[in-house]
Amino acid sequence: MAATFLSESVRWRFVNLDNLALLLYPLLLGLALGLVHPAYQAYAIGAITALGFLAWLRAYRRYRAISDTPRSRIASAAQGYVELQGRATLFGPTDSIGFAWTPPAVWLRYAVYRLRGGRHLLIESGQSASVFILEDDSGKALVDPEGAEVVTTRRFHEQRGDFLYRGEYIAPGDTLYALGQLVTEGADHHPHDSAGDVAAMLSFWKRDRPFLLARYDRDGDGDIDLKEWQAVRQDAEKLIKAKLKAESHLINPVRHRLGASHGMRPYLLGAVPEARLATRFRRWAVVHLMVFLLAGFATVLLSQYAPPGPAQPMREVFVSLPAGAALLLNGHPMAPAPLADRTSMTATAFVHVVVPVGILRLELTLADGSTRTHAIEIPAADRLLLIALTDDPSQPVLY
Repeated sequence: MAATFLSESVRWRFVNLDNLALLLYPLLLGLALGLVHPAYQAYAIGAITALGFLAWLRAYRRYRAISDTPRSRIASAAQGYVELQGRATLFGPTDSIGFAWTPPAVWLRYAVYRLRGGRHLLIESGQSASVFILEDDSGKALVDPEGAEVVTTRRFHEQRGDFLYRGEYIAPGDTLYALGQLVTEGADHHPHDSAGDVAAMLSFWKRDRPFLLARYDRDGDGDIDLKEWQAVRQDAEKLIKAKLKAESHLINPVRHRLGASHGMRPYLLGAVPEARLATRFRRWAVVHLMVFLLAGFATVLLSQYAPPGPAQPMREVFVSLPAGAALLLNGHPMAPAPLADRTSMTATAFVHVVVPVGILRLELTLADGSTRTHAIEIPAADRLLLIALTDDPSQPVLY
């Protein structure tokens, strides 16, 4: 259930970093509170700090872009990054997108659920990529919504049989604020791909199966056969031809086209007033900045005052050496000391170290220049461990 909720949230509801951060903040905080050791808590709080900084930077950039970019009229706008405002209209008289029963729309984001086992499961989600027109009192510009961050207040929620449809849209005639990259091109700068438009329309219609069955399933068998599908294709071709005919009657052959910037500048489309959009991002910037500062302060406190992690068990070890021998312990040279009162040993020097429980690697170089390598397991037993290394090439003796 939790995985389904998260998947739905990421794919549909949480479509930008602001909402996604709002979901992750409590999850990471809950993870931090559930961890026992403060050092691990610092890692989780540090993740909140990093997320807060990235989300603040993103929201602040959008607020500054809205506040700092001057408004332009479409006909006189310079090429480049511009701010426009006008009315959203359809590209052609038959270009309304959406499902058969939804209101007319120039842009649409949707999710389709199917009722299975008493639950609505997400089976399809997406958003439209069809161009539409932004018009002010000076001219028109094509708007390519691909890559745009869209803010709108219009919603739909419809149950049709086992299918639940949810979405948001921009309607024709809505006042639209746009911030993006403006270019100018000739009307025939790019040849129009009518076959591609037909395929795209058919693909979109396939997602609205109840509409297809209601309109084209003439024999009532619950499926679209080859003959019925031919009728679907013919209707799609008629709609595309009508759109191209309307396009060919445009008076001005020069088009302004608004799209995503090639750099890091945001591409925003908002069916809300500019002041409201700026306020939205300013508030998000304040929220994320507070999270960043508080989480950063908590991370510093946890890092400075957290007790050290659980210590690895250590054992005292004496290694006795033959006369004139040199020793590398775990790759580090160890200087021998006199054997002192351990006269019962045949060796004349020893090395005294404290090492972690585990594998100890010894590299012994004898007086004649020959070398031996030994890997010895240091046990966890609470006792003094004496390793005797002699001239005998056999394994060392542990006492």
